[in-house]
Amino acid sequence: MSGVSIDGAAVAIVTAGSAEAGPATPVPDRAAGWWRAWRDRFGLAEVCGTLAALAGFAFGYAQDGSLLAAAALATICEAIGFYGCIAVKTGAAARRATAHLGGWRRLAAGAWHAVREQLASCAVAETVDGFLVRPGCMAGAAWLLRPLPGGVWLGFAVGKAAADVAWYGLEASARRGVSRSAGAARTGARPATPYLALDPARGAERFRELAAALPGVAVYDAVKANPDPRLLACLHAAGCRFEAASWTEVRAAVKAGADPGTVLYTNPAIRAAVPSTATRHRASGSSART
Repeated sequence: MSGVSIDGAAVAIVTAGSAEAGPATPVPDRAAGWWRAWRDRFGLAEVCGTLAALAGFAFGYAQDGSLLAAAALATICEAIGFYGCIAVKTGAAARRATAHLGGWRRLAAGAWHAVREQLASCAVAETVDGFLVRPGCMAGAAWLLRPLPGGVWLGFAVGKAAADVAWYGLEASARRGVSRSAGAARTGARPATPYLALDPARGAERFRELAAALPGVAVYDAVKANPDPRLLACLHAAGCRFEAASWTEVRAAVKAGADPGTVLYTNPAIRAAVPSTATRHRASGSSART
């Protein structure tokens, strides 16, 4: 990995087999890395779900003062708001990850990508949460704190927070189980050698781990290391940027969905061809300093 500064921004470039010793970096803040990973995966969905739950609880409680009815309606509304956002985000990621396919193959691959990357773990957690944990926590906490001033709303907040902790714990456990099952299936179905095993989802997972461990650092994948369009599309969907040393690699990154202006071009040997080609590809003219 090599460190690069672009107009004052910290950058990490990941290459295959690089043994270059870069400058010492501070120990990553694990809490900040966890927070960033959670925010990227669930942040917007959690905001939408919370607002929907609050509206549902208020409407249900205003009808006849029933905490059970209010908690049930809040659970339904939260599921609609949360999973509506998740569906849009997951669908967009699946579309980018399967950009190299077409027709029914793309539809099937996109559906499997959505199930494996997001929906399977959420479904396991939701089975327990939606029918028992969440309505029980919200109704129970609101009932216990009802004698206090504003106790119903305080109870709603406390109950929802408790249910969220339980849900995210179940989701994380289910996600690890899905990853282990997928890994075991891959290990048990290896073809005869020689063969190339390409797992774009695993590459994207490794990128997320690295990005979470380096908060505030833009991570760039060296296209030359593996220009397979499936891998590049999956990395782009995960938020990775790209470093290119030729215009063939620039085109591969753009075809994977990258904004040409974010591609880091680092080949000083053919700089004469840069102006005209950069104009055609709308690539940026940022300079890089090692």
